[in-house]
Order: sequence, then C-alpha cells, then structure tokens
Amino acid sequence: MGVSESPDGVAYRLDAGVATIELRRSALDAPLRGELLGTVSQLRDGGVAVRAVLLTARGKHFCVGQDLKEHARALENGAAAEGARFATAFTGIGLAADSGLSGALAQAVGPSRAAALMLLGDRFGAEEALRWGLVHRVVPDGDAAAEGLALARRLAAGPTVAYAEVKALLRDAPGASLATVLEREAAAQERLGATRDHRAAVEAFLARAEPSFEGR
Repeated sequence: MGVSESPDGVAYRLDAGVATIELRRSALDAPLRGELLGTVSQLRDGGVAVRAVLLTARGKHFCVGQDLKEHARALENGAAAEGARFATAFTGIGLAADSGLSGALAQAVGPSRAAALMLLGDRFGAEEALRWGLVHRVVPDGDAAAEGLALARRLAAGPTVAYAEVKALLRDAPGASLATVLEREAAAQERLGATRDHRAAVEAFLARAEPSFEGR
C-alpha cells in the first residue's frame, strides 16, 4: 500500500490496485493543478500496478473549478450524493466553457438542454443529473465515498484492458458511420481475443469458475 500526504494539496493512497486521489482544497489554483498532474504522472510512470482511480475531495465541495482570485490576479497582469448540486458557472463570470464541456455536455444531454444549462448557469441536483444521464446512480448523503471506493475496487478486479477498449469505442462512436463503428469493434475484439485475460476468462467459464483478470 502506497501513501502520499499533502496537508493542503493532493494526497493519494494505493491499495490493491486502486489509487484514491484526494483534493485537499476545492479551488484549482496553479499549484494544486500542478500537484494533481504530478500525482497522476507519478502513478502512471512509477512502475506500480494501478488498475482503477478514484478521484475524491475533502470538504463541502468536490471541486469549484478554477481559483477565481488567482484568475483575477492573472487578468490584472496582462465538473454523486443525493445532496450534490451541479452548475456550469462560466457565463456567470463572462466566460464560455473549457475542458471539452461544450461537446461532452451536448452529447450527454442534447443540444437544447446543454444550451440552457450553459447559458443560464442554473444549479441542478443529483436526481436531475441521474435522469439526464450525467451520473449512473445516486446514493444517500454520506455514502458517496464508500460507494465510490467499492465501485473502484470492482473495476480494479475486472478486465481493465477490455475496459480501455470499451471507453475508446464509446468516445469515438458519436458521429461515426455504422461501417466505421463495426470496423473499430472488430479491431478491438481482435486485440482483446489475443489477451491472457480473455483466454483465462473462457477457461474459467468452461470450468464454471470465477475469472481472475490481470490486465494483460
């Protein structure tokens, strides 16, 4: 089990293939963004077996976005629990969108609702997020961290190579023709068919046993 502690920045712990990354403050200023990037890079390049990542935060808010005090200084110099609330706050400070939000939100909820959310910046709750497909489940307040860790552990124990292929297929599917989608799926299945995970899972199925995945 690996542990890294930062009192006012980013902390992580690695246990059984699950890396839990915790933001110790909610406003993303430059030092926090740098520390977060450094942590992810360290986990990626450190030779440790990370099979799933849980991104969490300490305090009342998960993340409020960019530190506007820092942003204001820069101007002067020339993203669920039942009680969770969400909003696209960009237009409230005279901005549009970043981090791919305009494309991802329109794809998730449709162009009309995405336009309303981004233009008006109205807050919406967890049940609305669930109904619109922005989250896949809602849990009682106070249970989100435990439920998130349980899900991360379930994913870590699964076929992570297949998960990566599924995510790539879903990412690239919008706007693609059926022929292109079929070609991409066939290529993914060919790659996965040669993995140790696939062979072991087939053997486990025939033996009526639970498969064990290694990510290879």
